[in-house]
Amino acid sequence: MAINARDDRPSGGVARLPRRDSTPNFADHWSGSHDAVDLMQLWSTLCRSYRLVLLVALVVFCAAMYRTLTSPMEFQASGRLYLGELDGNAHPAPAQNAIEFSGTGQGELGSEIEIIHSRALVSRAILASGMNVSIEPAGQEPPVFWRWLLSRRDSALLDRGLREVRAVNAILSEKARDGLSFELRFKTPETYELYSENRLVAGGKLGELLKTDEFELTLVQGADGLPKAGSRYEMSVLPLEELTDEAVGMLDVYAPKGTNGPVNVLTLDFSSSSPRAAAAFLTHLMEAYLQERQSWKTEDATAAETFVTSQLRTIRESLDNVQKQLATYRTNNRVVVLDSEAKAMIEQIAKYEEQRVAARLQVAALADMKRALSSKEPPMGAYLVGEARDTVLEGMSSSLSQARQKLTELESQFNDVAPPVQEQRAQVKAQLEAVQNYVSSRLSRAQESLGTLSGIIGQFEQKLKTVPSAEFGLAQLSRESEVYSRTYSYLLERQQQAAIVKASTLSKNRILDVPRVSDREDSPKLALSAASGLVGLALGVALVLLHSIFAGTLQSESDVHRSIGASPIWARIPRRRRARTLGPAFDGQSFELPAGHADSRFVEAFRALRTSVYHWAASARSTVVLITSPAPGDGKTTCAHWLAAALATDGRRVLVIDADLRRPVREAEVIAGREQNLRSALLGTCDWHEAVRRVPLSFGEFYLLPAGGMARAELLSSERMSQLVSQARHEFDFVLIDSPSFPFVSDGLTLAALSDMVLSVMRLQNTPRKVAVEHARRMSASSSFAVVVNDAGATSRWRHSYPRSEGPSAGSSDGANQSVTRGHWQRAGFAAAGLVTRMSSSVPFSAATEDDAEGETFPLLRSRIRG
Repeated sequence: MAINARDDRPSGGVARLPRRDSTPNFADHWSGSHDAVDLMQLWSTLCRSYRLVLLVALVVFCAAMYRTLTSPMEFQASGRLYLGELDGNAHPAPAQNAIEFSGTGQGELGSEIEIIHSRALVSRAILASGMNVSIEPAGQEPPVFWRWLLSRRDSALLDRGLREVRAVNAILSEKARDGLSFELRFKTPETYELYSENRLVAGGKLGELLKTDEFELTLVQGADGLPKAGSRYEMSVLPLEELTDEAVGMLDVYAPKGTNGPVNVLTLDFSSSSPRAAAAFLTHLMEAYLQERQSWKTEDATAAETFVTSQLRTIRESLDNVQKQLATYRTNNRVVVLDSEAKAMIEQIAKYEEQRVAARLQVAALADMKRALSSKEPPMGAYLVGEARDTVLEGMSSSLSQARQKLTELESQFNDVAPPVQEQRAQVKAQLEAVQNYVSSRLSRAQESLGTLSGIIGQFEQKLKTVPSAEFGLAQLSRESEVYSRTYSYLLERQQQAAIVKASTLSKNRILDVPRVSDREDSPKLALSAASGLVGLALGVALVLLHSIFAGTLQSESDVHRSIGASPIWARIPRRRRARTLGPAFDGQSFELPAGHADSRFVEAFRALRTSVYHWAASARSTVVLITSPAPGDGKTTCAHWLAAALATDGRRVLVIDADLRRPVREAEVIAGREQNLRSALLGTCDWHEAVRRVPLSFGEFYLLPAGGMARAELLSSERMSQLVSQARHEFDFVLIDSPSFPFVSDGLTLAALSDMVLSVMRLQNTPRKVAVEHARRMSASSSFAVVVNDAGATSRWRHSYPRSEGPSAGSSDGANQSVTRGHWQRAGFAAAGLVTRMSSSVPFSAATEDDAEGETFPLLRSRIRG
């Protein structure tokens, strides 16, 4: 095939860019100014991976909805308590050195919360409400959320067993600590039998206690009436200890927030799969708390009354005896009278005796408190709140109650050997020891005070003995009468106070809101599950961005800049949208594609690349350009063909040499009995001119020298290859050498020595960073080096066009300069992309597309390849 002599064209006045001889400092450039986050590239990455983002969002949404719709419902019961006994103004403060026996002193809400959370009260509420026994009609399971929604929240589906029968005070023995399951069969509406694996276990009657070796319980009538004869139920009895721990963890007791002053109101929330069981448990818990508080109050008053009554009886007898003796003495000794000093001493002795009695009462109260604190589990509500009217003791007890409440919460979340539980348990122990030490210290001080008072009284008694003997008897009797009288009055007042508290059956604590049976679930939350799609969307975006940031491949132009150092970027090829069709029909002569094609940005990128090549080679008569890449799949073959089409459409004579001798082909092209390609030309079996193929375009043509398949890499460094390139320089304006990727193979370095410049194609999301650094460092050392960034930016889906002239343009004499038909560059582009198939039977499709992710097949062009 003859090739016309090259048509030399004036270079014009464009100055040639200087060639760079020095190797860039890559270490310095890595710490340069390209570290900013490329937001546009991140957005491009998201757009390119939108399917993954949507898939993650869909998976998260479906998983959340499936779990929500197949989960059982939880219903919350809520009630409120008013603690009137904690009002600071409800009771006047007792006198100094006096002890409050009524048990109604002001306490802390934290202590009351701790009391409500106590296992004893929770266990009582569970037994009274029957929450540890599950009863369901035989063969029926509790509804899941989707059935509940489909039934439009029909409350008849809930607690079907509890509506007819329920169990209370169910306790398991040590033999059945893991729980029991029975089949409950009613013979009559009031009599029943329990079966375990079709074996009769026991029988009983509603309202009567049923007791066996393994359990005891009482079945009672449900809210909707008696069960029918023949009804069968599945009944499970759960261990009380495990259920108590679970209930303590689920019970939420809190005071209102956001108020300026103290509000003695507590709100109790509890959730359960049974709305009736939740409401019954909370009701019994509040009643148990009020009863316990009242019983503590009565017990304190009873103990105080018993102690005071015993002392009062003794003092009364002593007072009566002394008064009789005093009356007899005055009758027999009418002339004996006491002087003022003796009367003053008697009065002082009486006052100190009264204080000694109060000190004895205080010592007795503190001794009782010390005994209570020495028990295994001190009842804080009964002994530490408000009895001694000690602000220090109240503060310490409040801190201890909060610490115990936190310990309860941790025990519900972790096991006993968990470090947080052990640390909190040690803190509770330390605070309890501090309270015990404080009470012991105060008891010691009270005993010392009692001893001091006894000593003072003894001193006065010794001094009283110094009065004359005639007056001494009268003074002694008068002293005893005064002391017993004052003591009796004080004890009588204390007895009346204790009797009033003991006789009182009304408490200031009240239930403000009784828990009601809820008809709407508290969980699961359908709206939150629906919003999980947004969470999945955010998760998908995060996965894509994290992969983009931490991936080992180039992700943005900033990565490319850091990899190539100071080398320039001559073009940014946008990601192409894959068309469903090849475009308008091919008529055998030309490609006619509209100029407003969606890939116009793609074409404009090669126009920019062509202009950069012109600027670089402005004063050269011929230019050899090596087109390579750091990694396979970067798109260098596509860029070579599109650049050739761009140059040829501009009237340049272009030869594309496929120098990839590392890639096999299915079948070699044989013409006139000989194989004609680059491999055969380098082996000397044919002339390279004969192997060149003409590729026609709508406006111009370029030429292709196919590789021909695998051969020794040393052929590229042979004298024949040098002569081939030298001869091509004189016959073509531009020689584009399509080289294998470097550093995967070394052919690029060999061909770079024959080239004037190197164009390296780096594809985002494909080129490894480390490989790109090595590639740029080695390739830029031998020739002028520039980079083409492939897949830069989002997919080019937008359209743009310019107005078309309806007639000849201004300045045209014959109308020949009309506006260029739309699609000029798209026609050239699709023709060049068709070269990926090597445009002949010697280059099959698989070989053409191995290194070109953007290549497309144009089989109809094969008839145009041969000249």
